[in-house]
Amino acid sequence: RRQRQMCIRDRAVAVALARLAGVLASSIFQEAIVSLHTLARAAYGRKDGAGRSPRSIEYDLFAQHTGRLAAAWQARDHDHASLVRALYDNNRLWRKLALDLSSDRNGLPPLLRARLLSLSQFTSRYSRDVAKGQGSAEVLVDINTAVMRGLRGEVEPVAQRGQG
Repeated sequence: RRQRQMCIRDRAVAVALARLAGVLASSIFQEAIVSLHTLARAAYGRKDGAGRSPRSIEYDLFAQHTGRLAAAWQARDHDHASLVRALYDNNRLWRKLALDLSSDRNGLPPLLRARLLSLSQFTSRYSRDVAKGQGSAEVLVDINTAVMRGLRGEVEPVAQRGQG
């Protein structure tokens, strides 16, 4: 019963954070581009970004990490090591984002930077819980997916949420 209560609570937290991530992603990625593009090239050595927008590259990074995380979560019962690796890699992506957000050269408004940094910290803490079997990676997948929707411009305006 306690496990079920934790899952329900985790799901509620995930929904709230995913909505926050979606709103932030919409504002951030539509008003200013976070420099994950540069981070991606440095971190992953990708040189195939010619002709692609930074937003597209950022989306691909989140999609890659989110897909691996979702697959590892599904296989967790027989391949815990892959789950831990996917959590580590997802955390690494968020740490690089946090590093960029902490930079004086980051042009985002301070409030948005603070909120994304908070989301990054949550992701880090929650990843440890998932690795210990005390949380669901679906929460992290939801957060990343919300950011991906923002990168694609698929986030509905806040005023329209909850309207039929």
